[in-house]
Amino acid sequence: MHRVAIILSFGWAALLSADQKGFEYFEKHIRPVLVERCYKCHSAAAKKLKGGLRLDTRVGLRKGGTSGDAVQPGNADESLLIQALRHAGEAPEMPPDEPLSANVINAFVAWVNMGAPDPRTGEPAVPAAAGQHWSLRPVQQPALPPVKQKDWPRDRIDHFTLARMESNGVAPVKAAADRTLLRRLHLDLIGLPPTPEETQAFLAAA
Repeated sequence: MHRVAIILSFGWAALLSADQKGFEYFEKHIRPVLVERCYKCHSAAAKKLKGGLRLDTRVGLRKGGTSGDAVQPGNADESLLIQALRHAGEAPEMPPDEPLSANVINAFVAWVNMGAPDPRTGEPAVPAAAGQHWSLRPVQQPALPPVKQKDWPRDRIDHFTLARMESNGVAPVKAAADRTLLRRLHLDLIGLPPTPEETQAFLAAA
């Protein structure tokens, strides 16, 4: 009986290990592609859900859309998702603008053949005005805000920091001395002040 328990425990450990590896594979090779190339048309944040297919949830991906089941776990060749990514068969071509690379498609094939492991649970949070949410907007370089103390900023980020400070009536302090800066860094990073030897070496190199 004890031997059976040991065997069963090893069996469960192997299953858990396989699941974990599958989840790690999904997070490394599958989710980033879904987010970057698919969510625009196939997620809760999409302006118009294409083909009734949600790819931002495990349930949605397994359920599929108007064309049928998106994946057949363990059988990539029969999965509509793989056919769509390959731009083959009668499945709608995905993505429609620019096909994925062969390496990415092969990663999806391997993922489906291993059973399409997917650690996602529940529904993703969707902003009330998803199209206006900052994380969904194209990357842009905003204009620098006007500041009064024009000689203080050293780079672009400093302009934004100083503008917010000035709007709240706060002025930046003068630059810290080398000894003070070293002490602050030590206390922030390791929680201890620098030793005299460290201070001397820093001041000599500054």
